[in-house]
Amino acid sequence: TATRGAEKLVIVHRPEQPNQYFYAYAPKPGAALPEPKNLDPAEADIPFAGSDFSLTDLGLDFLHWPEQIRLKGEMRLSQPCYVLDSRNPKGKEIVRVKSWIDKESNGILVAEAMNKKNSTVKEFNLHGSSFKKINGRWQLERMDIRSPKKDTQTTLKFNLPKD
Repeated sequence: TATRGAEKLVIVHRPEQPNQYFYAYAPKPGAALPEPKNLDPAEADIPFAGSDFSLTDLGLDFLHWPEQIRLKGEMRLSQPCYVLDSRNPKGKEIVRVKSWIDKESNGILVAEAMNKKNSTVKEFNLHGSSFKKINGRWQLERMDIRSPKKDTQTTLKFNLPKD
């Protein structure tokens, strides 16, 4: 943008291992983007592009937390969902994430991130119509995250291939 330098994020997922985050940012608009540097997941809890999404939000890092409890399924956004309660007692700000996972696509439709006082810090939502099956694959069109404490919201939109 005219006010921020470029950013690049690469997240590597491997089974049974924590995510790897490779991140680079240019210090000002128009400046060269350096090579991405490998960040520890603890270092990756920073905003991406000045948004409400942290690098670890985008990496779904909470799915690698030490405690995962599957709760009773529920309907959410008119879809039958699994409910997963993820906990990390060593987390800085966020220590618990409750997520509703669509049973058909296995995609997270809604997630609520909470602090040690069980207050909502972030709310993630796909609004039900953002997952589309294109050529047999589930694709994401839009996702929102809201930070009630800061009273801000960020929407990410993706260009989907044509049917």
